Amino acid sequence: MRWSGYEIALPGPISTVSQLAAGVGDMLCASAALYLLLPGDPGTGYPIFAGLFAAALTLGLLSWIPGGIGVFETIMLLAVPNIPTEKMLASLLVFRVLYYLIPMIVAIGVYGWYEARQAPIQSRLRTLGRMVRLGGIVTMRSARALAQRIEAEFRKRPGPY
Repeated sequence: MRWSGYEIALPGPISTVSQLAAGVGDMLCASAALYLLLPGDPGTGYPIFAGLFAAALTLGLLSWIPGGIGVFETIMLLAVPNIPTEKMLASLLVFRVLYYLIPMIVAIGVYGWYEARQAPIQSRLRTLGRMVRLGGIVTMRSARALAQRIEAEFRKRPGPY
């Protein structure tokens, strides 16, 4: 694909099939992790549960809520009625921690360790100082502009009746 002087090479058939297989494998592993965390029999076999899990995860993504939080849990609560609500919510909470939170914390630690080894300490501190100053300047300018817009809106409105 070419656009405006840039070329994007599409993956070949082997790469495409490999990525699809990895996605399906990840979905099956995630659904198996939640299935094993359930306190009792969900009333369906694992293949049906995996399909329900995939549907709930897809609807959570389509909702545009970060991580599908709330949507995924609600669908799983409705789709698996044989497990009491409090036990299902506990299983879902443990699943979120094991499958999302712990890997994120490990990735942040590994990234921090990698970055710490890349540059001398003085250079990192200077860069951090510049980023903090720039972030503060941008935040203050944005806050000032927002306050001015709010004030202008209030001036346009009629007084209390």
